[in-house]
Amino acid sequence: MIIKSGSIYMEDGCKSGYLKIEHGIIKEYFPAENALTADADYGDNLIIPGIFDTHNHGGFGIGIGKNSTEEDIKIYLKGLASNGVTAVFPTTAELRSMQLISRMAEEPQDGA
Repeated sequence: MIIKSGSIYMEDGCKSGYLKIEHGIIKEYFPAENALTADADYGDNLIIPGIFDTHNHGGFGIGIGKNSTEEDIKIYLKGLASNGVTAVFPTTAELRSMQLISRMAEEPQDGA
């Protein structure tokens, strides 16, 4: 899939151009001068890579603690994804929560 935008966030600033995406992963950037055929044109909407949250104790009404359930974690992961977080390291000192999160990390999740 090729997407086009006038505002693609890059390490060295925003650029206009195209992104080649395969299996949900950005594979390559092409400057606007390449005039590729895009599958989707986002105009000047900002395109940014996903955010990796490396320290998070919860959110969206969910605390990561000893009483966390699998359903709680799923709500929390969906909430993070709705805000641009694609990967997260849920932080807890509770052994039961660590075990639950470790088990869930082995399974596909609908969220971050």
